[in-house]
Amino acid sequence: MVVLNNARAAALAEQLDLDVMTSGVCLPCLTFVALPLDLGDDRKARREARRVAPLLWEEGLELTTLLALENAKRDDIAGARDAIEDVRSEGPRSAVVRAIVWRLALKLLEDMRRRSAGTVRVWS
Repeated sequence: MVVLNNARAAALAEQLDLDVMTSGVCLPCLTFVALPLDLGDDRKARREARRVAPLLWEEGLELTTLLALENAKRDDIAGARDAIEDVRSEGPRSAVVRAIVWRLALKLLEDMRRRSAGTVRVWS
């Protein structure tokens, strides 16, 4: 059994074709990771990523992850084969899934910031 370390998992997650808005994950659940990130509390964000990964996995992240990894394998992205084995073995506890949750949370945070920057506040 191949277990990917956090650095390899994060590098692979960066290369996967994943979009936070179409990934099928619960966006409110993902905010439990994104909001501590926004506050600069990486430790809490990592703890929340571990906590919500099984919930997201059950709600659709499993299929999204496996499809993205199969596409990465087809495209000969380094580590994709090992990641598929790791994910099939460890499920939502795998380093790859945690890295994907982290990446999706970052993308959600970017989207929230972009939308917030475009908001016009009108005071009466």
